[in-house]
Amino acid sequence: MPTPISAYDIYDKNEFHNSLARLVANNLFINTWLFKIDDELNGRGHASLHVETIKTVVELRKRKLEMTEAVIEKLGEVLKKVLARKIKLASPSLYRNWDEYID
Repeated sequence: MPTPISAYDIYDKNEFHNSLARLVANNLFINTWLFKIDDELNGRGHASLHVETIKTVVELRKRKLEMTEAVIEKLGEVLKKVLARKIKLASPSLYRNWDEYID
């Protein structure tokens, strides 16, 4: 049974950002990341992030650097800054912005 690349049982923002940075760094070939709030139904808790336009991701792809803790930490800082602008919420009438979604 194929298992998607994922992280789960995430309960706070910091853990989310760290997990996302690690997932993106270790899977640079993936352009779109999907998020799901488990206790939402009918796609209400879905969101997506397209990383192919994030400069740091583009640079990491070009350079093919080793994914050290320092590189992953830097990527995490960048992702924290751009998430609110780059995220696409499936139910913007329910979650008006990233902060409402992640809280």
